[in-house]
Amino acid sequence: TDTPVLMLLAEKDNMAPIEPCLDYVQRIKNSGTEVEAIVYKGAYHGFPVLSGNKIVKVPSLADWSNCTKEELLVLLQDDGTWYSPHFKMTPDEIDVLGKDRLNCMVHGEAIMGGNEEAKVKSIKAYQTFLRRVFNLN
Repeated sequence: TDTPVLMLLAEKDNMAPIEPCLDYVQRIKNSGTEVEAIVYKGAYHGFPVLSGNKIVKVPSLADWSNCTKEELLVLLQDDGTWYSPHFKMTPDEIDVLGKDRLNCMVHGEAIMGGNEEAKVKSIKAYQTFLRRVFNLN
């Protein structure tokens, strides 16, 4: 795609761990697409939408931090569907949240939390990105 990509990443995100995200950034770069990734130190999943600095453990969500890059990799196919090369099936077929077929994923320790400084910086980065990409002044 020729569409620029901006990824705002939380350093301590255990729902969307940072290492596979950064690997994905590299794959996007290698494809020739413009991509920018900003890592917010000390931030947890949900930092751009949560106010203040309160950290919350959410028992009903998944913790993916023990998964390998291969287990987490899901690719968008040309026909618009998602596919996991590791499991050789779609995410719906894996049914991760319902059946816990990924041994690396656990329930009960998803951590979400605000990081007010990261939130403010990420909003500014997002606005700057949109202004640049869409030539807005």
